[in-house]
Amino acid sequence: MAIGDYQWLSFKNKRTRERDAKEYEEWAFPYGQPQRDAVTAILKELFPREDPRMALISHLTAKELASRYHDVIDLPEHRDFALKHMAKDLKKYKHMFPKKGDAKYVYTALGMADLDITEDLRYPTPDELRAKGAELQILFEKALND
Repeated sequence: MAIGDYQWLSFKNKRTRERDAKEYEEWAFPYGQPQRDAVTAILKELFPREDPRMALISHLTAKELASRYHDVIDLPEHRDFALKHMAKDLKKYKHMFPKKGDAKYVYTALGMADLDITEDLRYPTPDELRAKGAELQILFEKALND
């Protein structure tokens, strides 16, 4: 379930909600606060006019969507399948991203980079992420039209 599917009506008790929140935080930022700070800094540079909290929500949504296909996207026999379904997912969750331009593709590029990050936290530069986002936009549009 992506962050956009958050259920406002929940029957979980407080302890279960807190445990789930902790597990999600560990998934989102396995290297803790330094990783969260690094991502936040990149988001501020990429999207200076975006509310930082909304930018983080968009990033985590893109990371969740990318994680669904992370293990198979680099396999030649599954690449087309992964691209097509990622494109469909981005379309389904378009309300979780800014409406202007190619932001959802840049968020996806950062989400994909975040899945591969190691404890040294060497993220691609904002320019590299924008270029990867442009590449993803072309690949996703092609996948949807095939």
